[in-house]
Amino acid sequence: MASPTPGGCRNGAAPPCRVLLDEDNELIRTGLRIVLDAQPDITVVGETTPGDDPAALRRRTRPDLVVGSRAGFGDLPVVVLCRDGSAEEVERAIRDGARGLLLCSDSARHVVEAVRAVAEGKGFVAPSLAGHVLDQLTLCLPAPRPEGTAAFDLLTARELEVLRLLASGLTTGQAAKAIHRSQATVKSHISHALAKLGLHDRTQAIAMAYQMGLMAGRT
Repeated sequence: MASPTPGGCRNGAAPPCRVLLDEDNELIRTGLRIVLDAQPDITVVGETTPGDDPAALRRRTRPDLVVGSRAGFGDLPVVVLCRDGSAEEVERAIRDGARGLLLCSDSARHVVEAVRAVAEGKGFVAPSLAGHVLDQLTLCLPAPRPEGTAAFDLLTARELEVLRLLASGLTTGQAAKAIHRSQATVKSHISHALAKLGLHDRTQAIAMAYQMGLMAGRT
């Protein structure tokens, strides 16, 4: 595979962008090092290994950003390589503060573009994951409500969907399967919905939803 055309991680004659690799898969890590070190404006300054002290490694290598399979490096920007691009994986990366999102199967060109964009203070989402990111943004928006349902305007579309599934008679486990999420995630949606509605249990929330006509068409 030909190396991507140099584009400049920094302006002018500034030092190369310093990248720390945090990737458990040796094959992927080796590929990243080869691709990134081939760029004149990027240099790999270190690689994490099991048992490393992240703070000590960061002090020793002084990276500008991290590329790897997870986010969560404090204020250090991270480009995350997702394994399967599932909704849960993308959501976790976004919540952990990822500034760039790629799939492991994405091209070397996209990896370099992501590093350069994040180094310049921008964000980067590979085309392969754009749909998933838009889905996450959509789920954060309040679902449309009939008039007179102001209390439910505080709920996200996913929280309302969970309430509807429970109202139809599904258990927490069955609701989790229906929306392809874990039971822990469903319980979290329920807790958030109850807190927003000022209620103490799911039965109260379901009863209120029926009273407001939000369960129309559900049995």
